[in-house]
Amino acid sequence: MDTRDERLSIIEIQQNLRELAKAGWDLPSITADGIYGQQTREAVRRFQEIEGLPVTGRVDLTTWEVLHTAARAGKWERSPATPISPWNRPLAGGTTQPGERTDLIYIVQLMLRESLPYDFDLPLTGVLDAATRDALLRFQQINRIPQTGLIDRITWDALADAYNKYLPQIGDQ
Repeated sequence: MDTRDERLSIIEIQQNLRELAKAGWDLPSITADGIYGQQTREAVRRFQEIEGLPVTGRVDLTTWEVLHTAARAGKWERSPATPISPWNRPLAGGTTQPGERTDLIYIVQLMLRESLPYDFDLPLTGVLDAATRDALLRFQQINRIPQTGLIDRITWDALADAYNKYLPQIGDQ
């Protein structure tokens, strides 16, 4: 399994755990970031304990199937999740600023990392740092939009289009 497939599998595990936590299961709410870290291991351990599975903190085939089934069964019982909008607050001057730390920048970093044709290797920091600005400049150049190295509406729209086009949706496979 290549790194991208592994990250998508981890994201699916994390999303399933989040679905169950939202549905009222006694599980910690975790971030679906594609990193199988301590929080994910603890959530998997707790899920395994609840389901009477061997408590290892690792997702074997049995854990995967039970988790997937439980999460899917809970989806129809709830209304759809509320979508997020990173543009729900006005940006200072209509754009981000160097050094700024926000959830929006974290989302942009994730989208830059996951958009297949670009393959930017960015840490997910939520900070508009030099590496993020360089990736934004390259993305803007490739997409023939004004090269500012900042997140403005034009850049956001182009990035959202690229992300939606190239990232396979979990469950569509």
